[in-house]
Amino acid sequence: LELCNVFTQVDFVPFDPRTKRTEGTLRGPTGVEFKITKGAPHVILNLCANADKIREVVDAKVLAMGKRGIRSLAVARQDNEKEGWRMLGILTFLDPPRPDTKLTLEECAKFGVHVKMVTGDHLVIAKETSRVLGLGTNILGTSGLPVLATDGSVPDDLADQYGDLIIPPDGFAQVFPEHKYLIVQTLRQAGFRVGMTGDGVNDAPALKRSDVGIAVQGATDAARAAADIVLTNEGLSVVVEAIKQSREIFARLQNFILYRIAATLQLLTFFFVAVFALRPIDFYNNNFCPGPFWSNASTSCYNITPPLLASSLYNSPSFTNGQDPVFFQPTPRTCARGAMGC
Repeated sequence: LELCNVFTQVDFVPFDPRTKRTEGTLRGPTGVEFKITKGAPHVILNLCANADKIREVVDAKVLAMGKRGIRSLAVARQDNEKEGWRMLGILTFLDPPRPDTKLTLEECAKFGVHVKMVTGDHLVIAKETSRVLGLGTNILGTSGLPVLATDGSVPDDLADQYGDLIIPPDGFAQVFPEHKYLIVQTLRQAGFRVGMTGDGVNDAPALKRSDVGIAVQGATDAARAAADIVLTNEGLSVVVEAIKQSREIFARLQNFILYRIAATLQLLTFFFVAVFALRPIDFYNNNFCPGPFWSNASTSCYNITPPLLASSLYNSPSFTNGQDPVFFQPTPRTCARGAMGC
């Protein structure tokens, strides 16, 4: 690395998920400037002037490493515009899944959550990773996937046109950000509730469009801003716990609502039958309160005052005349019985 200190960085173009590469301009110790780029092997290969001569060798190397789950990045150099780019080599690195990822996916499957892998990695690497995690190996490329219209709008009939292509597979590889966005939109139009996890800038549109966007630990600011939930710990096991708790809460709310509906229907049925089938006058006697109760009128007679009052009002002359005896024509007999409770 000390040899790199003699070079000065003049310009730098950050990674663009659309081009899948980054580029920098350096000045050597002699003052000569040149460009260096790194990115997806198939993208860098297409930039090289001798791409047709080295394509077979590069593809074979990438394929061999991809079958072992090893990811690769290609590096190329351009000394001047006339010569074009020339391949310098391939960088390899291993990025295995977390140990708890497979168990998390198995738990999701138990709860009826179907998981799809949507990645920008090479198709071979995606298939190997999916096989290790137990997701299946039906991983497709970008061929046939929906794209945005010429004016940048999203088609309204994605589910009808691409539903049969997007729903069955276990995942997609070598996709661009717009593919992720449209895959999520297609699943939503097909009637699914979609949750999306991501960490990069290229995941932000899909995170925003999904029903539940989840930014994992260490995600970029763009992904955090677009997501609904931001994880602060590594791994996705917390997602399973969130599914459990949310379903418990929903079940409790559903049970309570059903209980309240049943209790309300019970009361309504009782009062409906009582109103039409029973007459209060048939159950009360105007002279019900005997003499001995006068000694404890504040307790015993008070409890029967409303029924006796209703009975006396029902028999009052004002009631038979179609008028309200309480507010218009209270008779002395009614007031006496209401006050004394007998």
